[in-house]
Amino acid sequence: ATDVTLDLNGFSIIGAGLPATSGVAIGSVPAGAITIRNGAIRNFGSRGVSYTFTAARVILEDLHITNCSFEGAFIEGDAKITNCTVAANGASGIRVDGAAHISGCQADLNGSHGYWIESGLITDSLARDNTLNGFNLGSIITNANSVVAVNCVSRSNDQEGFFSTDPVTLVNCHAVENGDFGFQLDNDASLEGCVARQNGNVGFLTGQTAVLSRCLASQNTSNGINTSANSTIESCSAYLNGNFGIATSLNCAITNSTARDNVSHGFFVGAGSSVQNCASNINDGDGFQLQSDARLTHCTADGNVSAGIRGTSDTVIDSCN
Repeated sequence: ATDVTLDLNGFSIIGAGLPATSGVAIGSVPAGAITIRNGAIRNFGSRGVSYTFTAARVILEDLHITNCSFEGAFIEGDAKITNCTVAANGASGIRVDGAAHISGCQADLNGSHGYWIESGLITDSLARDNTLNGFNLGSIITNANSVVAVNCVSRSNDQEGFFSTDPVTLVNCHAVENGDFGFQLDNDASLEGCVARQNGNVGFLTGQTAVLSRCLASQNTSNGINTSANSTIESCSAYLNGNFGIATSLNCAITNSTARDNVSHGFFVGAGSSVQNCASNINDGDGFQLQSDARLTHCTADGNVSAGIRGTSDTVIDSCN
């Protein structure tokens, strides 16, 4: 049948932990919607909810899925998941291999990633204390899918807060106190209004052609912001980080940004890059350290332990103090 609904009406499906058993295992069905809602699923030897086909769309609403040996919810096709909690499962809390639309969810204490989604949208969701990444976004196979995350928080996960090998767009997302990188993202990432704070490595680590706007990196163990070639950093701040405040590779553009109180240089500027209207204050290294062919315009450096501005013979410095 198509468009089937299983409403638990607040009741629980409780397993005995036997191997290869799932709380709800959905078989091969025609195209349509399969909805499971309003209850709890726990203590199964495989998954809480399992759908290993792709024809139907799975809808999960208002569920608590806990203490299953593998994923809390594994959906091979498309899924809409709303107001669900997945906790203490042996693998990822929620994994969707098709297009996902996830909102208002929480993934805690799972044995792999909090969320593993290959494409789609995730909003207003929390990942906390998971063994691997809080949010594992994109496909490890195709390297072509795209994920958008809005208003999400990744806290105290053992590895990355947000990780992706595909182009992603992140808006108002926070990575706090994760064991490794706050954000580790591949090429073409777009971040707006995101925060990386007190993570165990770099706050923001991106591939090439990334765009960071209005982002804050503070108190991370290594660099606050670290981008690869041809990236853009606009109106960002980095302070109290354990190495550089903001570091770029080749041919990047940094505007209207601030680095303060970092353990090494405020700005480490890659060759051929430009920096405009930025301030670097009270850093333990140089305020700005510029590589060859870099350009610094209308910038200020004050109270840094080493040089305010340090360049090479072909660095261009204009209207700075």
